[in-house]
Amino acid sequence: MSIYSKVLLSLVGAAVFAVPAFSAETLTFDVSATHQKVEGFGGGVVYYQNWIMAMEDTAAVFDTAFTGLGLSFLRMGNWMQNDSVSSNISSDVAIYKAAKARLGNRLKVEMSSWTAPDSIKASGKLNGIEACDSAAKKCSDNTLSKDGSGNYKYASLANWWKKTYQAYTDSGIKIDYVSLQNEPDMNASYAQTLFDPTEDDSLAGYAQALAVFRDTMNTLADPPKILGPEVLGIGYNNFENYTDAFLSSDDVDGYAFHMYHAGSGNDNAQTNYGVPSNFSTALNGISTYYSEQKPMIMTEYCTLKSPLASNMLGLARVIREAFIEGNVSGYIDWELLWGGEGDMVGACPKGWGSCGSEDKLIISPEYHGMRQYSKFVGPGWYRIDVSLSDANLEAIAFTNNSDSVSVIVINPSSTAATLDYAPDGYGLVDVIQSTVNGKYSKQITLSTCAVLPDSSVTTFVFKKGATAPTTTTCEDETSEPDPVETVAKYVIADFTNGELGSWTSDVEAGSPSLMTTELDGFSSYVYIPFANCTQSSCGYQDVLYTLADSIITDGTLEKCSTIYYVAHAAATSGYSDFNAGAAGDAYIDSAYGISLSSEWDTIAVDLSSDSTNASTKLKFNSNYVGMYLASVLVSGCTGSSLFADAIPAQVSLSNKTSRTSAVYDLRGRLMWKGILGESDFSRHELKLKNLRPGVYMVKTRNSTVSAVKK
Repeated sequence: MSIYSKVLLSLVGAAVFAVPAFSAETLTFDVSATHQKVEGFGGGVVYYQNWIMAMEDTAAVFDTAFTGLGLSFLRMGNWMQNDSVSSNISSDVAIYKAAKARLGNRLKVEMSSWTAPDSIKASGKLNGIEACDSAAKKCSDNTLSKDGSGNYKYASLANWWKKTYQAYTDSGIKIDYVSLQNEPDMNASYAQTLFDPTEDDSLAGYAQALAVFRDTMNTLADPPKILGPEVLGIGYNNFENYTDAFLSSDDVDGYAFHMYHAGSGNDNAQTNYGVPSNFSTALNGISTYYSEQKPMIMTEYCTLKSPLASNMLGLARVIREAFIEGNVSGYIDWELLWGGEGDMVGACPKGWGSCGSEDKLIISPEYHGMRQYSKFVGPGWYRIDVSLSDANLEAIAFTNNSDSVSVIVINPSSTAATLDYAPDGYGLVDVIQSTVNGKYSKQITLSTCAVLPDSSVTTFVFKKGATAPTTTTCEDETSEPDPVETVAKYVIADFTNGELGSWTSDVEAGSPSLMTTELDGFSSYVYIPFANCTQSSCGYQDVLYTLADSIITDGTLEKCSTIYYVAHAAATSGYSDFNAGAAGDAYIDSAYGISLSSEWDTIAVDLSSDSTNASTKLKFNSNYVGMYLASVLVSGCTGSSLFADAIPAQVSLSNKTSRTSAVYDLRGRLMWKGILGESDFSRHELKLKNLRPGVYMVKTRNSTVSAVKK
């Protein structure tokens, strides 16, 4: 006997269809009650273009990213800061042509600029100064320069945009939408130009720049549509502060924003993936203020962290939130194609970065969350009314002139449900299901009902006049996951026990030091100072950690496949990264540009490059201020006597007696949630009842660490 709750789906026309008496929850939608027109779904290919083109089988990469997702948006960057040179866009052209060949007229391109040319920047540099709040580092250096009359060089910026736009167009890239400046409100050390909503003596004004940009682009024979203001986030009235300053509402053809903060302290991207309602207030404000005026497109957002299985569900829920609460007409994920492990599709060519000796095509969970929309809802469709009486389920529906209807049903709860269909004049033609705890993008049997597993997303495609299925089988076809091998991690350096270890450094800021101020759950860790200036200015400044004698003797790094750094950014704002390597007979570059965040993250780095090096030291460097390091671990170790009988171990949560926690398996599946006390978790060991032996991830509000259940 099934214990699933039952939900009845009825599809209606101009009025809601009166469903027959049935002891079930109901889902109804009205194909005549339309809302915003869909512009499309897509992702960005802004960085790592050369990585993508270095893959031996680029066709497989493009088939996966474009054909597999059925995208209708591609976001690109304007990187022609030197407008007399167009050879540097050859990879962009190749990627665009591959997308266009697979998607045809379905595809639109949105192009954003990250920075003005250095010739019209106050600093004379493409990159910005992130910590620009002191007399020595002025934020005004990050904005446009002024002419001899003291006026900002808006015309120079607009003319550069026009020339480069024409160069991209002449190369064969058809650009549908342009954005004057990516995140004009964001101080950053990467390519960036800073604008206030309106100009003052210190910063150029976005409103003034936009007006000149609009007039200049309109002199083109076939001008693109303009989006703005494309700010970093929508909390704290950030979006409204810029749009309210526009000199004319005609300066833009549509509105654009990013979702990296939601206001009211909800500024953690990963947290907001799990709680999309954090965006509701800010999205409602935007939707109400600009309702029915122009298209609203979310042009960039992701967690900025290593993908979790739960991110598939999170992305699907965030997209739904944006369309329903924010009235958006398009959603563009940040990392469509990335170098290495990315948000959706990762291209890792052999010999590049830490990719190892073989090409790797990495498909992340978000790929499948996006696919539930992008593959089955096309540009020109309309969102329609949908109501769901089961509070544990979430739904959104779209129609193509009432001929086809796609309904995305999300079950974020821990309880499965079943769905029975009673469509009025429509037949079910396709059902695709993805589950956090099982299979992704699984085409399930057409039947008169379907199981909605816990933590799942299911897309139902109906077509008017199609024959309804007669099969009555209703089974869960997706919740048996593919077999995965549990990978044990072993600690090779643990600084949470209050010991600094052996460090050497030629960094001018000094050597690493032991920190004892509690930080996000850790009361002991190491501060590693970095150069805090570019290599061209400071040269190489490296920090080395000497491995313990037992590890050196055993040759651990040679015998293990992956090394893990439990690390935390030391900067108080913005983003930072570091380079990691090892040193033995020769220096080995393990990975460049490893991203750090304002939380403790477990960062995995491939060790294949160290297979013959016999490394004795770990090596770190960066042009940022520094980083915190809690521990170093390895996995995939073979023939190692040091670890032959060892118990997999990780850093403990902290000395706190109890805290609200969630326990996940290594695929990201929630296994337990509640208060962990010392009797449940201590000294790297979980003692929870009804939990099978194995390695788990324990997540609290501030950190995620691993533990073992014996």
